Amino acid sequence: MKILRGKSMKRLMPVLLSSVLCVFFLGAAWAEQHVIRILHMNDFHGFAEPYEPSGSNRLIGGIAFLAAKVGRLRSEKNSLLLGAGDMIRGNNWSDTSRGTICC
Repeated sequence: MKILRGKSMKRLMPVLLSSVLCVFFLGAAWAEQHVIRILHMNDFHGFAEPYEPSGSNRLIGGIAFLAAKVGRLRSEKNSLLLGAGDMIRGNNWSDTSRGTICC
């Protein structure tokens, strides 16, 4: 049995490596594709209550709105909710005023 060395091995190595990579990634060519919805939240900071923007007579936002919206979206197929944290502690204004300052 002859052992490959030197130039022969240098020529054969790229072919072997390419073959191994082709076999390794062959499964990905026929893999099923899925669509996912990624929901992300962080820095909620002090917006627990809905508020009325200037020039509007309608309340928007707040925890109740967010919970309902996120609950509906999470119930749909292939939804993933990510939270980066920083959701409990308020911002400096809400901490100082304990929620009495209105935006």
